[in-house]
Amino acid sequence: MDEKGLSSSTINTVLARLSTFFNYALSVDQAIENPCKKVETFRPNGRSLVQEPWSLEETKHALSKAGGSELELFLNFAVFLGLRKGEILALRWCDVNFEGGWVQIDKTRSNRRVLSPEGVIQTRDITSDPKTFSGFRRLPLPPKLLVALLNERDKRQRANQTTLESDYLVRGVGGGKVSVSLLGKQWKRFCEQHDIRKIRIHDIRHTAIVQALEAGARLEEASQGAGHSSTEITKRIYARYVPA
Repeated sequence: MDEKGLSSSTINTVLARLSTFFNYALSVDQAIENPCKKVETFRPNGRSLVQEPWSLEETKHALSKAGGSELELFLNFAVFLGLRKGEILALRWCDVNFEGGWVQIDKTRSNRRVLSPEGVIQTRDITSDPKTFSGFRRLPLPPKLLVALLNERDKRQRANQTTLESDYLVRGVGGGKVSVSLLGKQWKRFCEQHDIRKIRIHDIRHTAIVQALEAGARLEEASQGAGHSSTEITKRIYARYVPA
């Protein structure tokens, strides 16, 4: 398929849809297995899709350009806490304790492809619990992130927008929740407009953890903050970036 000029995302989308089809076939006893589970995610030339984390200077540049933009709050959460994309998009005002200076992480949002009874593949926005128990965590709010939250609250109040406990922290036009696909478009546009080296949104999380370790955070602290199920996972993923 790659020889036909298809992008890796297109190839992986086809794979995901085929997998959804076979999962449905399994659920109605029309298949005995899902062969797509044996097929690895396509990577151009066998390379990993993971990109090199930002340097400290690149991170500072991105944060400075995000000030006042639609991505300000999202990027602050990603950089200062290393949260997953879905964890940030699931956050509501009720998850933030301004007096205690912490935020509760106990939900995640994602897009999932499902096969409707009519046989049509649909993409649905799903809010669910973290995939592991370690994903449930309460994290302290760094001063700059706390300021960004207060600025966002003030901005919405000046615009006569609500900041109810049920409202999402990161939201789109009209106050609705931001879809995963829209976030990707906003991210691409933001990087292009401000001459920022574009990395995957998930690689901002890598950036946050690497820079925390480089700054002297203990491995256990970084692992717990990231929501990893064990320090071995943190060590395996990030040891090559932080030899010390």
